[in-house]
Amino acid sequence: MVQPIRRERAPQRLALVGAVALALVFGVAPLAPRVALAGWGARAKQPKPKRRTWSSRKGGRKGARKGPRKGGRKAGGKGKGRRASKAGRAATPAPKAPLATRVDALLAKRRWSTRAAIRLMREAVAGREMPVALRLAEAVAGARRVPPADLVDAATILGQDQRYPVQLALWQRAGKARRVPRWLRRTVDEGWFDALMAAGKHAEARQVIDRALKRAPLGTRYTLFERLVAWGKVVGEVDAVRERLLVWRDPDAAVLAARLVAELDGEDAAMVLLQRTFKRFPGHRALQKALIDGLARQGQRKQLERVVARVVRLSPGDPMPWLKVVDAHVVARDKRAARKLTDQLLKRFRRNDVLIEALIDREQRLGDNRARLDAMFQALLRAGPDN
Repeated sequence: MVQPIRRERAPQRLALVGAVALALVFGVAPLAPRVALAGWGARAKQPKPKRRTWSSRKGGRKGARKGPRKGGRKAGGKGKGRRASKAGRAATPAPKAPLATRVDALLAKRRWSTRAAIRLMREAVAGREMPVALRLAEAVAGARRVPPADLVDAATILGQDQRYPVQLALWQRAGKARRVPRWLRRTVDEGWFDALMAAGKHAEARQVIDRALKRAPLGTRYTLFERLVAWGKVVGEVDAVRERLLVWRDPDAAVLAARLVAELDGEDAAMVLLQRTFKRFPGHRALQKALIDGLARQGQRKQLERVVARVVRLSPGDPMPWLKVVDAHVVARDKRAARKLTDQLLKRFRRNDVLIEALIDREQRLGDNRARLDAMFQALLRAGPDN
């Protein structure tokens, strides 16, 4: 029985039959095996197609065509395949529970973190849910072990006006803590004083501010002295506070005492106090500003010029106090003295474009002198950073 010829082997068999026929007809026997072998060799050289299989976990489909495919990862974009969709689903944040539910879950724990409670307090205040924030603040104030920094954060989050009673409890606990860092002690004292004043406990507030003044170093008591003055105005003991400030050998106390002296005894007595303190503390910035402003208001230009000269000698890189002297000459309508000082400053500080610009403004107040203004604008261009 003759077997049917398969389609894939038909060309090779036809080539073999043809070679045998040619050999029989023309007598070319040696060529037949070569032709037949050539036909079979061509088939043998063809590579077999690789089987495309799926791996169990990694590697994907073996031998698959590399590159973008339909429904897969596109060039420059996010894929839509199975893995990309899983990653996208995992990256989608779960919806948050209501704030009150999260607060209940936090406080229901046997041990909960005060930092987590403070984060929820911030969220509650931002969302204007003050009952929830007050509940968290009371929980923090009544917790067993709370660092002073967390107590300060909880009290500060509720506002600076100290309207809630729980803020006083927080500040009081932070103030009575055994180990309060030095960098935090000033904030604790000031917040405790403000809370006591808001609650109407003036005697306790005075005790707190007195202890804070004893602890604070020289030159850092300005805000504490301000609270002492505010306490004196509230309780009606301004004279006692003034006498207390005059006793302190502190430039911050002298500046605030000069304000009280000016209100009660006049500007001249206040200037005497400032000048006497300036001789002892010439480098104090707040004292310098208070004295220069007072002399400028009174129009004492000679004394003002001497004070400014000393201030600039202490800080040669800051010539801006000289503008107060120029302003005093402008107010007194003394054009000659103002322009003389302006020319001296232009020669001395040629590279200070901020000072030159301020001097141009003063020159325009004195009058429309085009020649001087043109020269000053040229000096400003030369002093600019792009020159």
